[in-house]
Amino acid sequence: MGVDVYAVIEYEEWGSYWAFGELDLPRDTKFLCAIAWGDGGVTDDMPHPPRGIPSDCSSRVREAFYVGPDEVREYIEIAGSGSENGASLEQYVSAHGEWALREYSESGLLPQPELTGYGWLNLKELLENLAHAKVAKQELTPPCLAAIAAMESLAASFSADKVRLVFWLGM
Repeated sequence: MGVDVYAVIEYEEWGSYWAFGELDLPRDTKFLCAIAWGDGGVTDDMPHPPRGIPSDCSSRVREAFYVGPDEVREYIEIAGSGSENGASLEQYVSAHGEWALREYSESGLLPQPELTGYGWLNLKELLENLAHAKVAKQELTPPCLAAIAAMESLAASFSADKVRLVFWLGM
């Protein structure tokens, strides 16, 4: 089984985040460990570990990442069909963390089932995570390099802290 990395490059302009581009990134283990998994799957030592989806995300991220409660209920019913105690909707959203609880209470939307490793990094943080993991840019796959180059180009106009990569992993 592989891991697919879905990402959206966003930039902030006029007080809102806008999607620049949606990406399907390759299974670049060095990149994945630097942004989402940490060393050996331990994120404790990462400078910027995964922290959920930002509440001020672009509409493109919201459309691609979140679903309505009915879809999650259906998933819970199917996943729990072999057990007596299926998870509740509240347990599902609580397991994702504060960011998901906030989104659910504000919009009624929930993270899609079977996604993991969700987070976001602005350009500065992304480069710090790569440096911490001792990953040089030239070690990355061309699509990962292109994503960073696009972020650097946007940062020239909007600043490194206003350009970010919002990502999630699908199994």
